[in-house]
Amino acid sequence: MNRTMLVLLLALPAAGCASTEAGFGGPASGELRVERVQPGGPIADEGTVSFARIERPDGSVVAMEGFDAPDHGADAGTYPEHLELQLDPGSYTIFSSQRACDPSCDNLDPPGDAYTCSRQIDVEEGSSLTARVVLKRGECHIELSD
Repeated sequence: MNRTMLVLLLALPAAGCASTEAGFGGPASGELRVERVQPGGPIADEGTVSFARIERPDGSVVAMEGFDAPDHGADAGTYPEHLELQLDPGSYTIFSSQRACDPSCDNLDPPGDAYTCSRQIDVEEGSSLTARVVLKRGECHIELSD
C-alpha cells in the first residue's frame, strides 16, 4: 500500500465524525431555514448578497454562508436562494449582514453597519425554525417562526 492511500484510509474515520462533532445534523437535530425579505424593495441599486453566520454561545462558528443574490446572470447561481441547516439542540446566535454587489455579485463591498443584525435562537430536537432577515432602508431585524 502506498503512503498516500494509507493516509487517506486513516483520515476517513475522523472525517466521518467531524460533522456531528461540529454541531451539525446529529440524530437529534433540528432544522433552521434562513431567508431574506425586502418589503420596501432592494436596498442597493446593484443588489446585495445576504450572509449568515451561526455561532454557539462560546463564540465558535457553526456555519457562515452567503445566500439570496440578485439575478445578475452568471453570478446569480453562485449563492443558494436560502439556507437550510441541521443543528444540534442548543442555543445559537444568528448574525446577518448584507454585502452590496459592486457592480456585479462577483465583486462584493464590505458589510455595512446599517444592514447588520443578530438574534439568539434555541433549537430543540426535531424542531423546524425559519429565521427571516427583514431589510428596509437603513434597518435590519430577524423574525422567527416555527
